[in-house]
Amino acid sequence: MLSTPPRFSILICTVGKEELTRGAIKSILDQDYPSFEIIVTDTSGGEQIRTAADSFNDERIRFFKVPGLDPTISWQFAYEQSTGEYVLWYDDDNRLVPWALKRYAKLIEEYGSDIISGNHVYYFGEGNRHKPHLDNTLSMLFPYSLSTKGYESPAVLRTIYDFSMGIPPQLARWHSAATFVARSVCEEACKKTGYVIAPHMYGNFTFHPIIFTFAKNPIYDDRPLCVIGKFASSITQQWSNTFVQQKRSTALPFRFTGVTERTLGNTTAECYLQVRHDIPAHATYPFNWMKFYRRYSDELVFLTIPLVRHAYAWKELWMAVAQHLPPRERMKLRVIILKNSIRFLVLRLARALHLSTVLRQFRWRDQTNSMRRTAPLATYEVHTIDACAGRLDEIMSREWNISIR
Repeated sequence: MLSTPPRFSILICTVGKEELTRGAIKSILDQDYPSFEIIVTDTSGGEQIRTAADSFNDERIRFFKVPGLDPTISWQFAYEQSTGEYVLWYDDDNRLVPWALKRYAKLIEEYGSDIISGNHVYYFGEGNRHKPHLDNTLSMLFPYSLSTKGYESPAVLRTIYDFSMGIPPQLARWHSAATFVARSVCEEACKKTGYVIAPHMYGNFTFHPIIFTFAKNPIYDDRPLCVIGKFASSITQQWSNTFVQQKRSTALPFRFTGVTERTLGNTTAECYLQVRHDIPAHATYPFNWMKFYRRYSDELVFLTIPLVRHAYAWKELWMAVAQHLPPRERMKLRVIILKNSIRFLVLRLARALHLSTVLRQFRWRDQTNSMRRTAPLATYEVHTIDACAGRLDEIMSREWNISIR
């Protein structure tokens, strides 16, 4: 234990991924700012992560085996072990650029904010399930303003409950792996709700509505300070798998949305509504049921589950819409549901007949494609996320003539 609390607490949560965790720890130890502690939590039940953490022989690193073997409780548990003035939740497959902590410390000195966040880029590794055609590739959303901007928390909360999953370019992205939160915000959240990130949920989607409830002056630095890893397996996927095993079912115990298939939109909405339930004042921010159900309908088109279960999912959605939408919006959405159910049947037939030309017509609609840029990294002799983070400023300068420092 450090004699005095450090400026930063970095919480590295993992499920037994030793190599990635070693890289995550090293990426913090290599920072050019010394006042930090690293809290490593593991829910695998093994000893390999403890061995990896101990191998660095640094008093700033503390390891905890999370009780209960439930990956979803590690985020809150890790916070409860920390002592730093500002806290960062850091997946094992993410990396800060080497000068990030110094940049965050400078922003804290300049603005005194209780939330300090930066932008990020993506590293697609071998076997990633998000974009399998990308391997050892850097991906990002342009443009970057390279400026710092303050936000009002109520405006961010309104955006969250409006279910604006596709983030407009003029808004900050607030990725948890690039967002430091003051301990004062975390303590206020725990006092009012018992958590900063709700345990036993399906991801860390309760993070944003909680921290912006209690923050007064969040700021955002629109430059890449973090590299988000996309690999064959992610901790979020492992959380979901844990729930599947616990419930002996492929469906998760959704309580609020009225629909039960495990899609990204449904998972996110369920977490948002859990926070809304726990903080009654959030009722002043209307939840956009129309946007949510439209997204869920789009997601069902691509969900690969048995046909009988698919039929039940469409029926369940049809009934849920009647509970949460007024008549005019209900009719409009049911037309969309009918169209999407037909798209699903055509897509399923095309898959069965291996009609690749038809399948290409059903690619997921991505409004951010026009802003996305990619760069293969082999030409830079970069083959890992660690090397990508270490040379990010050089790569972006050579590829796009952008100086992110």
